[in-house]
Amino acid sequence: MSKIAIFKPCALMTCLVVYSITATLHAAEPAELVGRLPKADWSAEQATGEPDTPGSGDIVTAWASATPDGQQEWLICEYAEFLRPQAVVIHETYNPGAVYKVSAINDDGEEVNVWKGKDPTPRDKPRGVSEIPLKVNFAIKKIKVYIDSPAVRGWNEIDAVGLRDGDGEIHWATHVEASSTFGENARNAAVVAAAPVPVDQQRLQQLEQELRELKEQMKELQKLRGEIKELKELLKQRLPEESSPARTDAPKP
Repeated sequence: MSKIAIFKPCALMTCLVVYSITATLHAAEPAELVGRLPKADWSAEQATGEPDTPGSGDIVTAWASATPDGQQEWLICEYAEFLRPQAVVIHETYNPGAVYKVSAINDDGEEVNVWKGKDPTPRDKPRGVSEIPLKVNFAIKKIKVYIDSPAVRGWNEIDAVGLRDGDGEIHWATHVEASSTFGENARNAAVVAAAPVPVDQQRLQQLEQELRELKEQMKELQKLRGEIKELKELLKQRLPEESSPARTDAPKP
C-alpha cells in the first residue's frame, strides 16, 4: 500500500494548491470558474471525461474510495445525452477486478439491473479496461457501477467510465458521484492546513514593546553620534591654535 495511516502522501500538497486557487478566484462568477479549477486528487470528479491516468498504480488522476477495503463502493455516472448503450467501458488503474454489478437508472430514479457477474479484468493485473456488454431496452443518462472493494485488497481506483453506443462511439461520463472518495480527506487536510496559526497575544505585545524600545535606543545612538561629530570639529579647530609657537615682542637691544 502506498497510503500510510489513511493519508495519501501528496494529497495535502495538491489540495493546498486547490485551496490557494479557490481563494484567488472566490469573487468570480460561477460560470467563470468552469474549467478553471483543477480536479481534487482521487475525487469522484477524476472519473469524469476520457481516461487520463498515464499508467498503473496509486495515481491522483483516478477516483479512489475513502478507505482501501472498508466497505462496498459505487459510482453513479451521468452522461450528456440519452442513449441506449451496448456496453460499459471501465478503465481500472489500480487493484482492478472489483466491479461486480452495473445498473441503469431510469427517469424516475429507479435502478434496473443490467449486468451482474465477474469483472473481466483479472485481479492480478496492474490495470485493465473492463468492457462489459449491457442489455438496456430504454434510453438512459445514468448508470451505477458497483465495486466489491473488500474482495480486492487495496484501493480499487477507476480513471474513467464510458458507454459504448450502437455505432461504436464511447460517451464518457460528465458527472460522477461516489459512495465515498479519498478526495474528501484531501479537502479536509487543506482546510486544516489553511487555518490560521494561533498567536500568543501576550508574547506578541511583548515583542512589539521590545521593538519600540529598540527604536528609541536607535534614536539616542544617532543623537549621540551627532554630538560626537560636533566635538571632533571643535577639536580640529582648537588644536592648530594650541600647537602654534608663542610670539615675543621684546625690544631690540
